[in-house]
Amino acid sequence: MKALYIGGIALALGIAAFGSVWGWRAFHQCQAEQQQAASLQKDQEAIGHDARSALLDQQAQAAVDPNANGEIERLRGEVARLRKATAAPVVVPTPTPDPASVADLAPLVAKLDELNAALTVQNDNLRKALDLEHHAYLEASAAYQDERKARAASEMALQAQLAAVKASRWQGRIEGFAIGVGSGYVAGRLK
Repeated sequence: MKALYIGGIALALGIAAFGSVWGWRAFHQCQAEQQQAASLQKDQEAIGHDARSALLDQQAQAAVDPNANGEIERLRGEVARLRKATAAPVVVPTPTPDPASVADLAPLVAKLDELNAALTVQNDNLRKALDLEHHAYLEASAAYQDERKARAASEMALQAQLAAVKASRWQGRIEGFAIGVGSGYVAGRLK
């Protein structure tokens, strides 16, 4: 009777130990799967951010007209030439301007207006490009952060898998011990 009592206690302890190790292993495997899924999700988000960043970079480069500087320099040269051509000796101002002198300034004013319009277009394009580059930077930064999170989730998944392997080894040890005790008990009872 005493041997049966001890065998029952050993069996109950073995079942409890087996159940707790099995639960520990299952918990860590579940945790590893969740971390792997989180890592994959962050990797996909990082790829999306990186693609958007590259697209915004391309749009920013397309927004800047490479010929704008040449056009502006050409207009500046014409304005300088017209200023030299219209330079007149210093004359005492009269209450009413001479209509001929005002007419001489018309080409200069027209070129200055043309230069101003070209500079405004270039300024708007540069502002647009700067805004696109800023958004590209934000997307690249988000991609970097997502990559860091994915790497951290992968590391946590690896640690959870290692813990599950340890639990499996303990589960195997407990199973082996339980089988050994059980077979020893049965062998002892049969003698």
